[in-house]
Amino acid sequence: MEKQESSYELRSEKVRSIVGQIPPALVRYGTIILFAVLVALFGIAYFMPYKQVYSGTITFYDMPSTAYISFANDKALTKIEEPMPLIIHTEAHDYTIKLISIVNERDTLNRYPVSIEEAQNISNLRNRTFDFTLVESSGNLLSRFLPKR
Repeated sequence: MEKQESSYELRSEKVRSIVGQIPPALVRYGTIILFAVLVALFGIAYFMPYKQVYSGTITFYDMPSTAYISFANDKALTKIEEPMPLIIHTEAHDYTIKLISIVNERDTLNRYPVSIEEAQNISNLRNRTFDFTLVESSGNLLSRFLPKR
């Protein structure tokens, strides 16, 4: 320990003043680079769309425009502001119907009652259960993380 202190004391006054300083160019360019990276990240988050994908099963019944949805992975859509396209996957082909509303109360089988737009092409789906995919697009990624006013 004494040897290190004595070697430090043997250096000139100029060397001792330089040893403890960070170069100003490194501070200036480091700050600029850090700011540029943050601006780039915010720009990417602003232009990247945010899409929430829900999947599960849908069961149709005899009543017109009424069905029950059961979501997979405990990720449930509980509020619909405007009709959303719901893609139903069957063996023959996929159907797209409009989901009008969802009731935020589950039954004993963990299903949510929903209202769908009546369409002619789904009449053969009555009293059956199918898999579905629902994609909710809600603005950009940045608006998802910033608090709403």
